[in-house]
Amino acid sequence: MSLSKDDLSLIIEHAADFNSLSLSGCDVKHFIETHNWEPFFEMLNGPSYTELVKDFCVKSEVYDQEVAAKEEAQKPAKK
Repeated sequence: MSLSKDDLSLIIEHAADFNSLSLSGCDVKHFIETHNWEPFFEMLNGPSYTELVKDFCVKSEVYDQEVAAKEEAQKPAKK
């Protein structure tokens, strides 16, 4: 399947979304603030490099393990 970078649209999510957690009844924001861990979670939720992600998706290939094993068995062993 061939893709163009222009065909892709990314949905960027936060690794640690405290607002969603609090809406679900699990408010841990106070705990994070008490231990001064905000900078670490800001790094997790930092910038996403959309062009890099799109380049990776366009250039990546998916291999079936069974097919790869058959191809590997057909190739002569390198010494």
